[in-house]
Amino acid sequence: MTVAPLRGRVGGPAAVPRAPGDDRPGAVLDDRRDAVALPGLALLVVAAHLVTHRDGVLVGMDVATQFIPWYGWLGEQLATGAIPQWNPSVFAGMPSAGDPLSGWGYLPVMLPFGLLDLAPAVHIYLIAQLLLIAVGTYVLARSLRLPVAAAVAAAVTATFNGFVFQRNMCCVAFVSVEAWIPWLLLGLDRALVTRGVRRVGAWAVAGVALSQIAGGWLGQGTLYVLILATAWLTGRALLAERPWRDRVRTLALNAGVLTLLGLGLSAPVVWPRLQVNPATNLAGGYPGQSITSWHGGWAPTDWIELVRPGIWHVGALPLALAVVALFIARRDRLTWLLGGIVAGALILTLPMVTPLNAPLLALPGVDRVLTHAPQRAVLIAYPTIALLVGVTVARLRVPRVAPRMVAVALIAVLAAELTIANVLEIGRALEAERNPDLLRRIDLASFYEPSAAGAFLQRERDRGRIGRYAAFTPVARDDGSVVSASYFFFWQYPSVQAIEAHNEGMLLGLEHVQGYNPIHVARFDDLITAGNGRGQDHHVANLFPVAFDHGAFDLLNGRWVVLNRSIDHRDPGLVGERMATWPQVFADRRVRVLENPDALPRTWLVHDARRVEPGDALDLITAGDVDPRTTALLTGAPPPLDPDGGGTTQVVGRTTDSLDIAVDASGDALLVVSEIHHPLWRATIDGRPADVVVVDDVLRGVAVPAGRHRIVLHTDDTVLHGGVAVVEPAKLRYMIRSGRVGLLFDGFDERSPA
Repeated sequence: MTVAPLRGRVGGPAAVPRAPGDDRPGAVLDDRRDAVALPGLALLVVAAHLVTHRDGVLVGMDVATQFIPWYGWLGEQLATGAIPQWNPSVFAGMPSAGDPLSGWGYLPVMLPFGLLDLAPAVHIYLIAQLLLIAVGTYVLARSLRLPVAAAVAAAVTATFNGFVFQRNMCCVAFVSVEAWIPWLLLGLDRALVTRGVRRVGAWAVAGVALSQIAGGWLGQGTLYVLILATAWLTGRALLAERPWRDRVRTLALNAGVLTLLGLGLSAPVVWPRLQVNPATNLAGGYPGQSITSWHGGWAPTDWIELVRPGIWHVGALPLALAVVALFIARRDRLTWLLGGIVAGALILTLPMVTPLNAPLLALPGVDRVLTHAPQRAVLIAYPTIALLVGVTVARLRVPRVAPRMVAVALIAVLAAELTIANVLEIGRALEAERNPDLLRRIDLASFYEPSAAGAFLQRERDRGRIGRYAAFTPVARDDGSVVSASYFFFWQYPSVQAIEAHNEGMLLGLEHVQGYNPIHVARFDDLITAGNGRGQDHHVANLFPVAFDHGAFDLLNGRWVVLNRSIDHRDPGLVGERMATWPQVFADRRVRVLENPDALPRTWLVHDARRVEPGDALDLITAGDVDPRTTALLTGAPPPLDPDGGGTTQVVGRTTDSLDIAVDASGDALLVVSEIHHPLWRATIDGRPADVVVVDDVLRGVAVPAGRHRIVLHTDDTVLHGGVAVVEPAKLRYMIRSGRVGLLFDGFDERSPA
């Protein structure tokens, strides 16, 4: 084996041969073979998708029960011209644009789901993720002066490793980051070696990529990519063959511009999420995580996962070729930068403080993010391993064998290893009965259609019968208590689909007190915990029989409970004392629906209010010491109320972000709305601003004077529009003139004025 310089046309007809990593400017795609290779890669991606998803789309738990419903719901809203800030369909209501998993701001979600029906949108989205990686890696490799065959090898490795290809079916947030890393690195690299309009275009590419990464996975994914971007920009700038003063000046200029551009383009996504986060169950990061309390992580012996078939797989041959690159291209600065990034990523997977993560862990709050499953840091290694594979394919020479034959052979073996590993792991996941990586084929045309119970609830909604529902499957524990099943690992069961237990209610226009999502409003979780007498995993909030007995369901306007037909709904030991007395209002061979006759309405008036300490209201209500129908518990001074007053309320209009209520009060009263309180919400009385107060630690309330009035509750769009205003100067000027810009820096936390 020998090492030879690259041959072929690079940088245009008059260019001289250059090695990988040469930082002199030139055209990115300048070979006629690019016109064949790029369409060929695209066809390969589409073919792989069609073969993998034949006879139904192949998806895992998260994609089927969390992402597709969220994306479909968001697409429905966008198709009407609305940008929703609130989703009333799950967890009794929760932020929408402020939810990192909602799809808001992520173009591969918003475009297909906003323009197409659900089934084609899912396929377009999954294909688009892979295409972004394949095409982006190829173009990046060509920009780094790798020849066509080497760029193809890099693109194949980056697209079809298990981490990307399999997670595109089970855990798409990871792939939403991987999809844009090549474009980010391309923009950074071209910004360093170009001038004028070309540099502006490079900045734009990098800025858009950063905004999309933030839209796809704001949190760990974005933090690790920022580490990668810093290493890449610094390494490429300081290792260039220029005077040191020019290197530092170039680094400072590009770092400053790209920071501002990235922040600006990300603002419509990042600001709503940062403002909403303080009032959620994951305020500031994962609960219980810190430098002294790590969750997950890899020891060096766990790095073997990179060669085992599975969702961490990159392959033995790609890793071997990446190591070979460090020897046969050891004089190339790019090679050692890539190798350093891979090594750094592996060090970051260790569940301990290291010189690499110590500066970040010292930042307030970052420790609660990076100490959770730090093995996810390896996501920044996959694109760089792919590029190292490309370097080896470009530089490897075998005596008496044509270089092109060597490259073709390596690409064929690479593709074969990755294909076999994916086939083996997908087959294993299809046979699994209960694990997070379980995969199943679903028919998109029927899977999200309403079950018989869902259709019944839709009919009740259309009749004007407002109410929320709960899916309930009792499970006896060893200690004799009964809880509601965690539907995580049983999503594919027809019995679970029949009770609409996950996020399917989003696509049906129904309102659920449960759901599946790591983000909820913290007040809602407090209510569920108080009712159940114990907490749950942060992804879910299921009601147990004791919570139904303690009235937690009543407080949420909980009107219906959906059970499987096999459950004895008259057995108080299974369903609780109260539910055992509720009438059955619908049944078929699979399900039954019970109606809660004691459900509180969506809105009502009270004429008695008491002040309590924060957190005490839920204990008083679930213990039965206070009747929320007649008495409101507040943490502030109660408003003046007429104890002899009466009145009526009626919901006369409803959208995702507003609630229009007609009130007729015979005396001063407090309007209580069975909607989760969040500082995002504002109120007007007959068009005049009014305060929204926290009632019973979890609901919204508005003090209303005697008489007939129209109360409108609506979400405040300041933060969302403020984020958009960063890239829309006219809107920013309007916000400044109207005095609304201040809220952008206050945040929607529980200390903000209601």
